[in-house]
Order: sequence, then C-alpha cells, then structure tokens
Amino acid sequence: MDQNHLMMETQNNNVRLERFLSRVDFLREICRGKRVLHLGCSSGQFIQDRIDRGSLLHQVLQNEAIDIYGVDLDGTSLAVMRKLGFNNLYEGDAERLDELNLDETFDIVLAGDLIEHVTRPGSMLEGIKRFMRPDTGRFVVSTPNAFGLHFQMRRWMGNYSEHPEHVCFY
Repeated sequence: MDQNHLMMETQNNNVRLERFLSRVDFLREICRGKRVLHLGCSSGQFIQDRIDRGSLLHQVLQNEAIDIYGVDLDGTSLAVMRKLGFNNLYEGDAERLDELNLDETFDIVLAGDLIEHVTRPGSMLEGIKRFMRPDTGRFVVSTPNAFGLHFQMRRWMGNYSEHPEHVCFY
C-alpha cells in the first residue's frame, strides 16, 4: 500500500494543505527518462508478495527510467528478479559500494526505504559519490516516518511490530 504524504505550506503561522504526494508517483516522475541506480532494489524476503501485488518499486521504475540498475544484499531475491527478466542487477552492500564491480554514472541514485536498514548511513553516502553524474546527479532517499499517524495508531491499538530488519528510525 503506497503511503501518501502531506505537503504543507506555512505562512504567518498558518498552515495550508497544498496537496497529497504519493511517494511512488514522485519517484516515477523524477526517474522518468533518467539513468537510475536503485539501491535496495529487491525487497528481500518480501519480493514475491511485492511482485504479486505489482508494488515492487524496481519494476515500477523500470517502466519510467531510460536505464535502471539495481543493487541489493539478497542474492536469492535478485535471482528471482533475473528469472523475471530484470537485467543489470548486482549483489552488493549499500554500506560498501566501493567494493561493487560497477563502473557507471547515473542521473539518479535512489535509496527507496533503505536507509532505515543501514547501520552506517555515512558509508553509503560516501559510496554513492562515484556513481553520481558530475554536476547533474541527484541522490534521492525515502524512508517511512516512524512517528507518522498510521504507525502511532497501530501502536495505540496494540498491533504494531517493527520490521525485523530496521536498525534505526527517522
């Protein structure tokens, strides 16, 4: 299920709802016609569910990007993606991108809902530099809001459990 985010404008201490922003729609738009490196591309153990529901972000972005590469730690889920026809997939650690055998530059380096899984985000940030196109490359990161209303409601109702692979909250 895609989370919608509120974009608000503040003026003179008044808050005005500007619009709802779909994370997936936003990522589609910024990746359209671009060369994209997608870190954490496979959704790991949840890959089959994401494929079945049509919510695998890499698949959605493949339809938008002119060229897309993926990096993920989970070799098993990358094998599933390869069987489905995905190309340019690399098994690697986002915290150790210097070890990745890839010599390309990209318009967009995307860490979609990955940073909350990363123990050393500074290492990831340092590692992406070599993949960014000089002057025009963009790094895009998204993460769930750990203190968002939908999470708080689930906590209050007693039916919330944190994702077992999350190492931090934002």
